[in-house]
Amino acid sequence: MKIEGIMSRMGVVSLCMSGLVLSGCLGSAEGEAFEEDLGETEQAIGVECAGAAATESFTGSADWVSAQTYSTTSCYKGVVVDVNSILNVGGVAIANMYWADSVPTTQAACEDSWVQGDVFKWISGSWVHQFSMEENGHWTAGTCQPPMVGTGVTPGGTYRFSMTARTFEHSTAPTRKVAIWTGGIS
Repeated sequence: MKIEGIMSRMGVVSLCMSGLVLSGCLGSAEGEAFEEDLGETEQAIGVECAGAAATESFTGSADWVSAQTYSTTSCYKGVVVDVNSILNVGGVAIANMYWADSVPTTQAACEDSWVQGDVFKWISGSWVHQFSMEENGHWTAGTCQPPMVGTGVTPGGTYRFSMTARTFEHSTAPTRKVAIWTGGIS
């Protein structure tokens, strides 16, 4: 029963990752730069989150959804998830961070919906910021595709993921449920 659920989820993740690759939205673990437009220091959820206490910690894989309202000390309006010894299938490990709240029903709300994710790797006793990713929702044929960011990571590595979902990209924007799923693809 658990294997069927995992395989079903793997199919969904494979499909999502294929879409990310084709749309050019998949971040590169090799340091794709993120242009931070920080109108206010409080908006930053990037490197500042390295020193935050983890909201949740997992070993092997993570499948977690936040509350709708959140803010972590040292990670303003963000949540922090640590994954120790991240698992892989077929030598590949991935991490998806995505909008997990109700789907916006208007084009404006959809295109304003926003997710940011930051990836840190545990190296020589400290969290080292690898890169940031962000995405807005996409309105296609009268339907909203909520924002999602994803990336490949090194199987077996220990990672920290800081993330936020907001109704629009600004520090004053209300937070929304954000989720993370990590695992492997074959």
